[in-house]
Amino acid sequence: YTLDTTSLQEIAGPNSEMKSLKLNQGDVADLPDGLGTVEYERFYPVYCRMIGREDLIDDPRFNTVDAGKENAAELVAIFDQAFAKWDWDECDNVLTQYDVAHDRINHMSDVITDDQAWQNGYLYHYTTRGGAEDLMIGSPIKFGENEAPVHKNAPRLGEDTVQILTELGYSADQIEHLVATGVTKTVAGSAKG
Repeated sequence: YTLDTTSLQEIAGPNSEMKSLKLNQGDVADLPDGLGTVEYERFYPVYCRMIGREDLIDDPRFNTVDAGKENAAELVAIFDQAFAKWDWDECDNVLTQYDVAHDRINHMSDVITDDQAWQNGYLYHYTTRGGAEDLMIGSPIKFGENEAPVHKNAPRLGEDTVQILTELGYSADQIEHLVATGVTKTVAGSAKG
């Protein structure tokens, strides 16, 4: 699980060895790479209240960005201990109560059954050249009302040779000669192929 904040990342800094906040049952919430906020002094007291450690709000070891960076290992250990007592549902409730943006990091097996992922077009089914139905991941980037293009299989080598050479002005006899001499190839089903 990850908390969508960045203040503890600011605390720990880029060279931090602190990587995760452990939750019950082996769940992990990414820390300094994922826990924190750009406005450390604004949100640090919220996190302290959230874990029931109001005594830390004015603690000079942690109450500024610089102090927090200097004592990152100790601060992260405090948060590790606090979050370890909650399972996901309890953690979700506390984070919601304190208006901390967060969400569960789902495994792909969870994502493919997520109605929202399908409704937003992040996943869709397509039919392969062989007729089988397969799963495709759509782009999460959307521009206005533009719809994502319909999935098409890439042409097989030589599948569009005749069409392309014709569009370039080659006659049917010239194309036949190019194929016969091995300069180009076509596949069964294409004109002259």
